[in-house]
Amino acid sequence: MSKSIKVSEEVYQLLLEMQRPRETFSDLVKRLLTAATLLTRIEPIIRGQHEFAKWKKEQLEKEETAE
Repeated sequence: MSKSIKVSEEVYQLLLEMQRPRETFSDLVKRLLTAATLLTRIEPIIRGQHEFAKWKKEQLEKEETAE
């Protein structure tokens, strides 16, 4: 079933720039939604790694000042 989605001219131009050769807008939107979903799922992992690295750095600094 075909549906229409209204986007601004700016968004339309950005979509055209991202579109691969012979890729439909439906395929492009699906690709973008898949990427957004994956980024949403991986964000807590990245945040956790960042927090761990920050904690590890603080621990090393404490050890250096204790010596």
